[in-house]
Amino acid sequence: MARVLGAPVALGLWSLCWSLAIATPLPPTSAHGNVAEGETKPDPDVTERCSDGWSFDATTLDDNGTMLFFKGHGHRNGTGHGNSTHHGPEYMRCSPHLVLSALTSDNHGATYAFSGTHYWRLDTSRDGWHSWPIAHQWPQGPSAVDAAFSWEEKLYLVQGTQVYVFLTKGGYTLVSGYPKRLEKEVGTPHGIILDSVDAAFICPGSSRLHIMAGRRLWWLDLKSGAQATWTELPWPHEKVDGALCMEKSLGPNSCSANGPGLYLIHGPNLYCYSDVEKLNAAKALPQPQNVTSLLGCTH
Repeated sequence: MARVLGAPVALGLWSLCWSLAIATPLPPTSAHGNVAEGETKPDPDVTERCSDGWSFDATTLDDNGTMLFFKGHGHRNGTGHGNSTHHGPEYMRCSPHLVLSALTSDNHGATYAFSGTHYWRLDTSRDGWHSWPIAHQWPQGPSAVDAAFSWEEKLYLVQGTQVYVFLTKGGYTLVSGYPKRLEKEVGTPHGIILDSVDAAFICPGSSRLHIMAGRRLWWLDLKSGAQATWTELPWPHEKVDGALCMEKSLGPNSCSANGPGLYLIHGPNLYCYSDVEKLNAAKALPQPQNVTSLLGCTH
């Protein structure tokens, strides 16, 4: 059970940290490294050093945007809800309790990991390993991301039954008419109504979208839109939290010597396959790696 510091102490420490952060503003960058005109943002490295210096185990934001400091960790259960005093996502990137909800990479190579209402960039640590609110990059996007994938210069973010589609040229622009129900975009499995999906991925150069929900895995052709036929495939997993298929290695991990690699995450575990066929043929799970290695953590 996490313990929240008393209000006077937490507010006093946060006020000091915020003053330091405001004194060293950091310009936010777009998906492609561009500074958003006229914007500055408090340096997250300063606030992170403040919390580290006072030996807090975690800092997070409540629903009103107020920073909370935590001593001691709660953890998430299988539903994605915490059992600590504060039911929010854990933003400490190297925490053993970190739960990532989705992975994706756009056609420009910008690669993201989502957790709760925040995200990390995985393809660069130029500005340090800091999480940012989803609204910073996708102001018209979902509050949290359950699944994500990229196809034909568009980025798809799924939350519950809703899908948000963004054009990736010159930043991220929400396509008119979105969000809409996922079934209106890609249809549904025969005889099944999905109220959520756990993960989705497309391998580079393909229009085959793979969708996971619980213990089931399907593929469908995005070119068919809402009329697509969902075909179920075998795989050894009971559940995953996120998935990503890409040509280059992800962090220090590489799934194959050449060609795309397939990464699946579940809780603290990262599973690696050289391709979809290897996933479908597997009878047991491969040896997992630590999911925090994607975020530059070495333990």
